[in-house]
Amino acid sequence: MHEFDCLEGDSIVCDTENGSVSITILETDASKEEIWLAIDVPPGFTISIDGEEIETWGNPTCSGLPKLWLMFSLILSGRTKREIFMPSFNEFVEDYLYAQNKFRGKWEQRWTRVAFTCRSLSIVFVCLRIQLWGSVLLVSRILWRKLFGE
Repeated sequence: MHEFDCLEGDSIVCDTENGSVSITILETDASKEEIWLAIDVPPGFTISIDGEEIETWGNPTCSGLPKLWLMFSLILSGRTKREIFMPSFNEFVEDYLYAQNKFRGKWEQRWTRVAFTCRSLSIVFVCLRIQLWGSVLLVSRILWRKLFGE
């Protein structure tokens, strides 16, 4: 058993032979002795603590806005996906899980949907801008070399 001094927002990554598990501490409440964790588990893995399987709420990346984000990532180049999209996606899923568990009222849920839709649109525009700008620079460099030589 490993004990860590962690604060809200800290991340722990555990590498195994078959993949890695990323754990993010979402919220701690010392009075209730509760800790909310966001755990990204590779397919086919189960989570158990001290031999007891713990309850999970399904994979957050398989429904709603996170699923649309993953589908959007298919059109991005490897570099854009690796440097821009994946860090934003990981942060998005952490915040999405936190909001889904923290804000359960009707109007709170509506507001979180609006907020995450706006956030999704902004990251889509940033990724597309970077993707297209990289293509424009590449084409202009090729044209420059063809027209004017090295």
